[in-house]
Amino acid sequence: MFVEVYVGNAGGMPNHQGFFGQFVVINLTTGVGGWNYTPRGTTVVGGSEAEWIMERPTVNGSLADLANYGAASTDFGWARKPNAGFTTCCGSTSINITMTNGGTTLSTASAPNDQTSNFTWKAFH
Repeated sequence: MFVEVYVGNAGGMPNHQGFFGQFVVINLTTGVGGWNYTPRGTTVVGGSEAEWIMERPTVNGSLADLANYGAASTDFGWARKPNAGFTTCCGSTSINITMTNGGTTLSTASAPNDQTSNFTWKAFH
């Protein structure tokens, strides 16, 4: 899978002052994918950080159980710098956050090298 998320103008390159959040997902095996534009609204994008997230959704106003995804990785994670170029996602500068619910650990994150984020499922809720 190839995934890219950024702010920019419709059909344009990344631009922190752009009017849309742009999302592209492509299955590299089949070549099938899609592009979506979402209005940025009043969201301010400073460009000083990037996030790789394993998320627990809210359904009908309540947190859903975290799906048992086992283990997941993002490889070759890069973020565009505000003025040009790229930086790697991970490694010694990353902040790995543990997802909890009360005293229960639901998911952990780690960055074994400068291009990989690992996520490990621990519990449903």
